[in-house]
Order: sequence, then C-alpha cells, then structure tokens
Amino acid sequence: MFRQISLGLPVILILLGMKGTTMLFSEGLLQAPSLEIVSHSGDNNIKLFYDVDFTCTLPTGTELPVSVYLGKKASPPLVLTMTTATSRIQNDFTLKAVKENEGLLSCWYIITRNNVSSELSLPVNVTITALPAPTISIAPYHITPGRNFTITCTVPDEYANSTLSFYHSRFDATTGSTISTLLGSRFLENKFNSITYKKDSADSGDDGEYSCSMAINYSNRNLTSSKSDPVLLAALPAPTISVAPDLITPGRNFTITCAVPDEYANSTLNVYHSYDARTGKTITTLVGSVFLENKFNSIVYRKDEADTSDSGEYTCRMAINYYNHNLMSPKSDPIDVNVETFPVRLRLGLSYYYQTCAGRLEVFVRHSWGTVCENSDWLLGRSTADVVCKQLGCGQAAYLLSARNSSIAGNGPIALGQVNCSGSERYLRECNIGAVQPSCSHSQDVGVICTGFPPAPEIFQSGYSFQQSGLIQRSSVKIECTLRASLLESTEVLLALQVASSSSKIISKTTRLGETVSFLLEDYTGPKDLVCAARLEVFGEIFSSTSKKLSITVPSTEITTKITTVKYVGVIAVIIVIVIAVLISGLLYCCYRAKKKNTQTITNTTGQMNTAQQTTEC
Repeated sequence: MFRQISLGLPVILILLGMKGTTMLFSEGLLQAPSLEIVSHSGDNNIKLFYDVDFTCTLPTGTELPVSVYLGKKASPPLVLTMTTATSRIQNDFTLKAVKENEGLLSCWYIITRNNVSSELSLPVNVTITALPAPTISIAPYHITPGRNFTITCTVPDEYANSTLSFYHSRFDATTGSTISTLLGSRFLENKFNSITYKKDSADSGDDGEYSCSMAINYSNRNLTSSKSDPVLLAALPAPTISVAPDLITPGRNFTITCAVPDEYANSTLNVYHSYDARTGKTITTLVGSVFLENKFNSIVYRKDEADTSDSGEYTCRMAINYYNHNLMSPKSDPIDVNVETFPVRLRLGLSYYYQTCAGRLEVFVRHSWGTVCENSDWLLGRSTADVVCKQLGCGQAAYLLSARNSSIAGNGPIALGQVNCSGSERYLRECNIGAVQPSCSHSQDVGVICTGFPPAPEIFQSGYSFQQSGLIQRSSVKIECTLRASLLESTEVLLALQVASSSSKIISKTTRLGETVSFLLEDYTGPKDLVCAARLEVFGEIFSSTSKKLSITVPSTEITTKITTVKYVGVIAVIIVIVIAVLISGLLYCCYRAKKKNTQTITNTTGQMNTAQQTTEC
C-alpha cells in the first residue's frame, strides 16, 4: 500500500502553483480513474471525527509513475491529499470526517514523465450523518434488592459539548411488550466526557436494560448517535444457606440447603466449598449444581461420612437467564462447617495451656477452646470422665470436680453443656454430645482428676548417674527427691523418704512442687530399697504418689579391705611394667647406634665398590 499523506488547505495553494497544474484542464485529458468509499466504521453512516477510507483506481495500462490526487470537485479542483503511485493502479486515501472534508470528492492523476493530467473521477458524496454510540457500564455488577447502583455513560473526549441521554427498557408481563423510558438528559461541558445515573435502594422495578445515546449540533446540523450496547440490571437476591445438623463429627452425614424465593424458579443453584489448602491460599470449588424446576425453590447438597477435609466455608449463588443474558446473583452469606474432632485438655491454670492429668475440662469447638458446664439437666458423670482420662492417656477418672466446690472456674468461651458417654468410647467425639456453646456461666464449669495425677516423684542418689541403683562406700548417703507438676509450682508438697517394703518414714520434708529436696542419711547400714513418697492437697482433695525403687548396696569392711588391697597391688604392678618397658627401650636404642657406627664402605682395585658390615653383638 502506498504511503498516505493527509493534506489541508495549505497544500492546495502549493499544488495550484505546481508546474503541471494547468495541464489538468488542457485538451486531450487522460481517461478518468474511479473513486469509491471503502470503509467508514462498518455502517452506511459517516460518523463525526471518524476516519473515512477511499480507493482511487487508475485505468488499466496507465503509464507509471503518476501523482494521484483526492479533492473536492470544483473549478479548479481543491486538493485535499495526494500520493505517488509507482507500481499499483489502486491508491488508498484516508480523510477525517470533519466539516472541511465534506461534499463531492473526486480523484485524478498526473503522469510524471510528461505532466499529462487525467479527467476527474465520478464524485462521491461525503456527508457526516451520525455519531458513534457511547459506552455504558454499571457498578456494582451484582445487585441485591435495597442496594445502590450507578450507571455511567461515556463518550470520547472530542465529543464534549454534546448531550447524553439515559434510557430504561423493561419487559411488561401484563402487555407482553417492552417499554422504553427516558430517564434523563444532560449537556456535557468541555471538561467532562461522561454522566452517571445513580439509584438508591434498588427494587424489582429497576430490573431491565439500560442504554444511552449522544446528540450534538455540528455545522448547524443536529447529529444523533445510536443507543449504546445495553447493560442489564437484575436485582437478584442472594440465596439463603443452612446446614444440618448443627454439630458434625467425623463419619457423620450432613446436608447443606440453598434456597431462593419462589419467583426465581427455573434458575440454577450452585454450592461452593472454600477451604485452606495449607498453602496460605484459600481454594474454592464447585461441589454441587442443580437446575430448579418450577415447583422447587431449593437444592440440598448431602455429604456422607464427613471427615476433617469437609470443614470450611460453604456458599451458594443463583444463575438465571434474563433478557437473554446469563446472570449470576451475589453469593449467599457463608456458613461455617466444622467437622469437630473434640480435642480435650485438663487445665490447672488460666494464663496458658499445659496438659496435665487433672484440672478444668476444656474442649476445642468452633475454632476455640472452651469449658464444659453443668446445668440442672446434666451433671458430669464418671463414665464421661473416664473417656476424658482415657483420651489423654491419664488412666481413669479418680475424682469429679465442680466450680461450685473447687477453684477451677475458667474464663472465655463455654464449649459444651451436655456430654453423655457409656465409658466404652475411645474419644469424646464418639459420645452423645448435646448443647454446643450453651448459655451458662463459668460457675458451673467441671473438672476431672485422673489416676495419672500426680506424677510419681523422681528419686536418685547424689553423685550417681543411674537413678534406680547406687553404691555407698562410707557411713553416710545423700538421697534427692523431686516432684514436678507444671502450673502447680506454688503448691506445697510433703516428700518423705521411706523403705520400699514399708510405709514407715525415714525422714520427710515439706517443699514446693518442682523443687528438689535432699535427705542425708548418717551411719547408713543398708542394704535397703528406698522410695520417695509425695503427698499434696489440690482442689480440696489429698493426693499421693510414690517414686520408683532406688536400691542401695553398702559393701562390708572385709570386702572394702580386699578392694583396697587389690587397688594397691594393681598400682605397683603398673609401675613395674612401666620400668621394664623403659629399660628395654634403652637397650634397643643402644644396639641401633652401635650397628650404624660399624658399617663401612670399601673400594676394590677394579673400581668396584663393596660394602662390608661388621656386626657387633650387644
């Protein structure tokens, strides 16, 4: 394609002064080319400020190169643009659709070699008759009844000083026809290129298509655009969602129901599941989709044998075909589904978590730890407490506690109000669990003391690494005892040293939990098996535990003497061995030196070298 050059009025003056201009009107003009409009934005209307494309086709056999002109038919013709053709008979031009380029336009050519001009082509009429359609947008895209929305109509900057008008088209079910209403018009000033239509508290009467058009006065003519592509507004309500049962445990079935008002039958309901994939991102998947028939307004998503992967947020939304548009409603409010495994713990404090085998009973429900409270309909039973102790690996229940008669009241959430176990269950979640997050006070909190509380004290002989055995070689022995129980460090405990086979105390001391006490036994005459017994009061109850057995062996005097004699003899033997080793090493070194000194080198008469060694006996 030839390079196109747009020329204005200054070019006309230049061309009129060209050397070959007079040849345009000389006798013997060449055959005229043909001119046509090949494109003007896809329709039969020439739009203001749009480009208009022309093609000027030279007669077959035209001598090239030539200069090709496009201009207005006048006397002389008024040149608007030109190009040079060196190898093609079709020449393309583009003019902007403005007032200066309107009217009857023709094209002609001049042969470069002899400046001979052609006749003018038949003219084409360029008249600006239309404007481009504005663009329109709506926000937000999903509208629910009662929500505000805004529609914006926009035109290119060069169309300032135009008037924009809004229209609303709505299907009238009573008459079976579409009613179009003018919502309003506004003149754009130079600095603006858009107008907005805002509606507060949308209702079903606002449903339908919205469009806008532009009108402008140009060259004393009123030009009007076609309407913009419509945007559709459907104030679709978000569906409602519910889950049943309220409490879901592993292996149990649950259902999610998504519903819409009756008038939205023949829509499609979709159910979504959003969960954390432990990658820091939330993944949303479509888990169900059903088309509603006329007689239904809800769908049910059922999950059998739930597991923890089914936990997460569930939402649903409605899809409907409206005015031949596929619309989606906003999502429903999310519903949180937790497949509860009911971890349990027994706490002895309020400030932080540490697992013990005694204390206030707490259960993890709905993303948080909470207490368990009694009420007039339910009291903590021994069977339920046994399951708690079993789940924690603390044995069986020894005592049941209540905030009414002990200081175990907690704070924060209350998790459960009723739990009934038969005692054969391995985990609390296998029991019959009733009220979740009930309305009761912490004065009704319950607790459990398991047989695994308190832990056994630690006993060891000072100076020995083995805890359960020791050897005494003198008349006194030092035994140490410690009872450790986190969160009870301020509690007093009585630690007693006693013979394993008897409950009689040898010696006892009162200390704090976690602190080590020492027992010094003078003139100890074992052998004996010793244990450390602990006794403390917690929650108004007395608890005791006993350490493992520490066996102490005291050697007799005869055995001690023999051990000492053996020790001395061993030392003397080691010294003798060292002396003998030194003497042998010195003798060997002496031989080595003598051998090296007596080695001689002798040269014979034939020039050959012989080596003779004279060995000296050591």
